[in-house]
Amino acid sequence: MGNDTIFAIRHIRNLHGHSHPFLVEASDGYWYVVKSDVGGTGSNYLFNEYAGNALYRAYGLPVPAWKPILLTNQFIDENFSRWPTVFGDICPPQSGLAFGSRYLGGDGIRLLEVVPNSGFGRISNRSNFWLAWLIDICALHADSRQAVFQVWNQRLMQAVFIDHGHAFGGPRGDAKPHFRRPCYADERVYQPFDLGSNEAMLSRLKSLKSDLLWYQVQSMPYEWKTLSGFRQCADCLNRLENAKLLEEVVDTLREAVSHRQYCGNFIHERYQGAKASLLLTRIPVSG
Repeated sequence: MGNDTIFAIRHIRNLHGHSHPFLVEASDGYWYVVKSDVGGTGSNYLFNEYAGNALYRAYGLPVPAWKPILLTNQFIDENFSRWPTVFGDICPPQSGLAFGSRYLGGDGIRLLEVVPNSGFGRISNRSNFWLAWLIDICALHADSRQAVFQVWNQRLMQAVFIDHGHAFGGPRGDAKPHFRRPCYADERVYQPFDLGSNEAMLSRLKSLKSDLLWYQVQSMPYEWKTLSGFRQCADCLNRLENAKLLEEVVDTLREAVSHRQYCGNFIHERYQGAKASLLLTRIPVSG
């Protein structure tokens, strides 16, 4: 357990989501949105949260700060009545290290989950949604892109991207989502493409230092590592290094949003056999 590990000391409330997240106060005095391996499912949720957060951060996309949070048996037992039920059975989180994202509200910052009709022009980093969608396609993100909006004043707000549990082929690592699946639910957030924004996004994509990111992913807590997670993450990095693929994905997204064309499964129909093995050779068998 690392020196930056903190403890959950107070359950605040349960939140909605596939992985049954909940809000806690931790031993460092901050609030965190906690995700754990609910019911001991052995899924890739925690791997995906860690690696997805690191991937977005590597591209300069805003994501919450996070820390590993220790859930003790005492904390779980003391809050037993608060845990969600599935088919009538209470499903407490597993004890051990959980993924804790810093709560983004407080200190005079208001949070929005849905942008009002007149609000899209007030999003200061609106162009990031295109980049996020492209990254999610390469990561085979199997759920809609999630974001919250921090309102700094009456005029401006910033989108912060959250929830990577369905990245890298989903919780089991075997999903093959349609390329539109990780689109943000309200497509009005996507600004019209122009030549300048297209070139800027492709230039930003080429800036990824995949070796550094790969070693960062390998440094996650041992309990969160899965072989399928490593394989999917490696495949994602290989796609993100394929300049021709990225250009074609950008063209497809622009056309799909402009004309609302529902194309086939882009990655798996057109690049099913295009996996590179460069990064796969670095996967530790014991992981």
